[in-house]
Amino acid sequence: MRRPQRHFHNIDDRREGWMASRWIVLTIVAGGSLCIAAPQQADTTERAVITKYCVGCHNAKLKTAGLALDTISAESIDQHPEIWEKVVRKLDGRYMPPIGLPRPDEATYNALVSKLEGSLDSAAEAKPDPGRTDTFRRLNRTEYHNAIRKVSVRPGSGLASAALSSERSSFDTSAL
Repeated sequence: MRRPQRHFHNIDDRREGWMASRWIVLTIVAGGSLCIAAPQQADTTERAVITKYCVGCHNAKLKTAGLALDTISAESIDQHPEIWEKVVRKLDGRYMPPIGLPRPDEATYNALVSKLEGSLDSAAEAKPDPGRTDTFRRLNRTEYHNAIRKVSVRPGSGLASAALSSERSSFDTSAL
């Protein structure tokens, strides 16, 4: 079965159709390759820097400072945020790699630290840890006396009793 021919009224209609189809193909090809290639290249670069400068000492065999960077993935920072926080602190302060061993240039340091910090921030936003969420309450007189007694330098030295006597007259036990 023959496909019907498309008839153009003039040369401009043909040119517009050709340009539009060319533009669509280029957009799909370029856009698809950018979306696919960019994250892989960034992750590969990050992993390559860590492998080149860090894994020589911080591997599963040596486990220098209890850290094995070859066993954890730099792409899944949310699984080991405490380890990557340590890595960022050491890299940001330029403590690692130690002096005498090959070190990355300043641009590589900055790029790696910013990438890791960004990933850590994203992981923290995804799974926030608010810390202690208990409400604070006021101490009653007995709890206050016990707290002062624990904090005093020497029990019976007079320091605790002086603090207690000055507070007795103005101590309020009503909770807000």
